[in-house]
Amino acid sequence: MHTTLSLWQIGMATRRFWFLAVTVAAFAINGCSLIDDLEDELNDDDDDEIVHCQSGRPTEIYFSDAVRYNSSQQRWVFHNWKGTGSDGGCDIHINVHDSDITLSQTVRQAITAGATAWRNAIVANGVRCDVYVHFESQGDSGSTVSPRIDMEFVELLNGGDIAGSTTVAASPAARTFSHVRIQIASHVVEGNDTLTIPLSTFPALITHEYGHAFGILGYEGATGHSSEEEDVMFPTADCSALSAGDIATMREAYTRVPFYAPVASGSQISSDTREIRVLCKY
Repeated sequence: MHTTLSLWQIGMATRRFWFLAVTVAAFAINGCSLIDDLEDELNDDDDDEIVHCQSGRPTEIYFSDAVRYNSSQQRWVFHNWKGTGSDGGCDIHINVHDSDITLSQTVRQAITAGATAWRNAIVANGVRCDVYVHFESQGDSGSTVSPRIDMEFVELLNGGDIAGSTTVAASPAARTFSHVRIQIASHVVEGNDTLTIPLSTFPALITHEYGHAFGILGYEGATGHSSEEEDVMFPTADCSALSAGDIATMREAYTRVPFYAPVASGSQISSDTREIRVLCKY
């Protein structure tokens, strides 16, 4: 289930990030707390350049590669957000927990732009979808509905070898999901060195994690990733613009019946809830 991923620039040296899909059998995990010095790290633009790729590239759909088909259930195992709206469409609330830190304008734009890109991909396929981004730093207390996405910024993840992770709390018995958590790190550890993740990687990293959160997740051992280099959901993706393959795959996720449907707003978390995580590992 391990797949080797992308090249990122750290300082003057080229480092490698790779993604690892892991299923965790417990609901509660210990997260990292927000840190004071993340402000300096994320606001340090230096000479980093944001890589923008051309959208609409002719890549193929990768739905069958990214998700798993459960032959006993005769269903593809994935989730989507249809039904979170009163009209059966999608209402996706994203709480950005940044009250204790100051995110650079580049990172803030990436948070909004990444969500908008995937939302547009869903809407393009005839599904009503509204995405709401709540920034705590702007005095927005955020949404308390379930399911929702909570985005957190931490210094280190998983002992320092993780750059980002997306976790979905799902109930296999009820076939529902109740919560999504995205965590983004500011540093990674290599040997005895703690390295700053450069600002230029955040648009691609955030957009990639949104792809998992919005429905392209590796349930039941599936990778949750594309095999095409042109796609944002390719393990070594280094840009944030969605390809034709990304859009086509999201179309499949929103025109098929999902294995995990969104839990009804206000419902209690099931006792059999499990966490399914996709990690961006250094």
